[in-house]
Amino acid sequence: MSEPIGTLAVDDVRDLLGRWPRVNRHIADRAIAVLDLLEPSALIPIHAADVEALITIYSRRTRRASSALGGRELLAELERYTNAEVAMGSVSNGGHVLVLWLDLDLSTLVGCVVGIDHRRI
Repeated sequence: MSEPIGTLAVDDVRDLLGRWPRVNRHIADRAIAVLDLLEPSALIPIHAADVEALITIYSRRTRRASSALGGRELLAELERYTNAEVAMGSVSNGGHVLVLWLDLDLSTLVGCVVGIDHRRI
């Protein structure tokens, strides 16, 4: 993975999730549950990611019935996103993983996915 372009504190991510559109509230609530087991001041490394590559990946992943919560919503947002790159960070709380995508200035949440952390299986 590339060098981080920045970091976000867990509390800052919680604030971004709180401002997310109401239609995505069920996803945000699950994402906050992952964050709840982490230290509020913990820093999440953020990396740049190629939007076209993510669209390809999530087009495949969302075809499965067991796709992670938020995958379809993320795919729709990425398809509307106008920049070539998006910022991406991830955290795990020992069973679930939260992956976030933000605009490059880290001020707006583009989407997030919550799922089982398969690295622990």
